[in-house]
Amino acid sequence: IGKQIIEYIKQNIHRNISILDVSEKFGVSASYISKTLRSEYNTSFKLYIDRLRVDAAKKIMNENKDILIKDIAQSLGYDNVISFIRMFKRVEGISPGTYQKMR
Repeated sequence: IGKQIIEYIKQNIHRNISILDVSEKFGVSASYISKTLRSEYNTSFKLYIDRLRVDAAKKIMNENKDILIKDIAQSLGYDNVISFIRMFKRVEGISPGTYQKMR
């Protein structure tokens, strides 16, 4: 069931999903999901999703050099571009704008 959960998370990174959403979908506890992510990926649920979103954002920026940061944020389910920028910087160490200029 761990692989199904991971696949579901990957397919839904553009939505604002919580660990409770995923646990209800698969009929397992939130702690089971947390333990699975810790043992398989050495990460928390939130950080796992954030890393997936950063990877997706970087892919979008690499494929479309002129895309606006707000459009990337929106495509990944962020209503607030500032929240997206903060998350990207926390995970990647640089802002999405800086990453975009470096490519």
